[in-house]
Amino acid sequence: MTIGIAAVVAVGLVVAGGVFAWSKLSGGGPQPAEAVPSDAMAYVRLDLDPSASQKLDAMSLLHKWPEFEDATGISDDDVDLRKLFVDEVLAADCDVDFADDIEPWIGDRLGFAIVGGADSPAPMLAVQVSDEDKAEDGANKLADCTGGLGMPGPATASSTASAMDDVAYAEDEESNLGVAFSGDYMIVAPTQDLADDFAKDAESDSLAANDAFRDDMDSLGDEGIASMWFDGDAFVDAAEQMGMSADDLEALGDQDLGSGAAALRAGDDYLELVTASDSPTGAGGAKADVGGLSDSTMFAASISDGKKVVDDFWTQFESGLGDAAPELDLMLDDVEQNTGLTLPDDLATLLGDQFLVAVDSEGLDPEMDPGSLEDINAGMRFTSDPGELSGVVDKVENTLVGMGGPSLSEALVKEETDDGMVLATNDDYASMLTDGGGDLGDSDVYQKAVPAGDDAVNVVYANLDEITELAPDSDEDVQMLEPLQAFGFASQEKDDRTVTTMRLTFD
Repeated sequence: MTIGIAAVVAVGLVVAGGVFAWSKLSGGGPQPAEAVPSDAMAYVRLDLDPSASQKLDAMSLLHKWPEFEDATGISDDDVDLRKLFVDEVLAADCDVDFADDIEPWIGDRLGFAIVGGADSPAPMLAVQVSDEDKAEDGANKLADCTGGLGMPGPATASSTASAMDDVAYAEDEESNLGVAFSGDYMIVAPTQDLADDFAKDAESDSLAANDAFRDDMDSLGDEGIASMWFDGDAFVDAAEQMGMSADDLEALGDQDLGSGAAALRAGDDYLELVTASDSPTGAGGAKADVGGLSDSTMFAASISDGKKVVDDFWTQFESGLGDAAPELDLMLDDVEQNTGLTLPDDLATLLGDQFLVAVDSEGLDPEMDPGSLEDINAGMRFTSDPGELSGVVDKVENTLVGMGGPSLSEALVKEETDDGMVLATNDDYASMLTDGGGDLGDSDVYQKAVPAGDDAVNVVYANLDEITELAPDSDEDVQMLEPLQAFGFASQEKDDRTVTTMRLTFD
């Protein structure tokens, strides 16, 4: 990484530590996107005060893991991380004092962006400030301390570059870190010309006014503790300037990557990551059919329109693997040999219009020794073309029998339905998968983990309490799950966008 980019990142790390740890829990005003040019390709925002409760909730939940304190040295929710963070990032002989050099000017919010344009993409920071003079002095002092003496000049792309790290900047010993101001924000860039240009461009046309950015962020709702946004198509356009190899460019092809956004949020008993994208993969198909399962369900996944996704994107998926393609080909060959499946055709048939797989916790009590597999409730429901489905499900059944032995062959129930087929461990569970009748969708655990379950077309649910009860207490991975109650994943169509929520709930 060159001096210019390193200086911007170093300033950002220290400022981020101060912003994240600022204990006043107050603030407001414009978001960093208003100080970022509209042609930004990527943007990350950290907000100290999305709401005071979210910050406190997040810290409280993280402290449920003893390893969090061991790794960070943070012993309580009210600890002042500022000095701790500065000491960690800066060199031991660095003459920067948070109280004197940072605290007097720092605001609530920080944004980091990669900005495109005619030249090579360049990084920038937008830091909310209360005093421009003190902010500029503090930024330059940080740059000097982190190896930023002699800030770089104009950007030039290296002909042998393979990534953003290889973008070179001509050094000028008389130049300083580029600092400019736009509204309530200090703009920090690798050169003064870039900082001035970014500030000027943001004043006339900011990222906040970018239609794609605004629509993506609106789809997210609350931007939470932190959020990000990217323009995939702009990255493709700038790939050559960023030094991407010819092979990588060929792999990207003519893909329409669209744009997308994400937000990290916290409640008093959950952490969640929400994403929104206008990617053409979408979230079409029938509504997920998980709520009709038993409330003792330990794991369930319902996937809609899987056949269409496989048909539309398998070739694109393979072309994007690059150097990993040979290894994946070997793995897929093994799968085909061991299962008799033909990929991707049989996979598309199995996923069909909708695919449901579920495992119930009943019969899996570690204190019990089930007399037969019929005591376990598990199975799959396939909603697909019955004519194509029968032979493919036979392959799945034969594979399972090969893994489980003769007893599994006797236990498995395979039944045709009006729109496909069901494969289960007993008759009652086959009926549950086909007709529903359970009340998982009404259970508190499920509703907290999958709040958008009624509108979702894809759902994954895992009751982590049930899973930990089945595993040995000495298992370190299981111990990491102890504070958790459940995991939920749901995707849905909303305003022509795919909105996905991944949530961890806590006991």
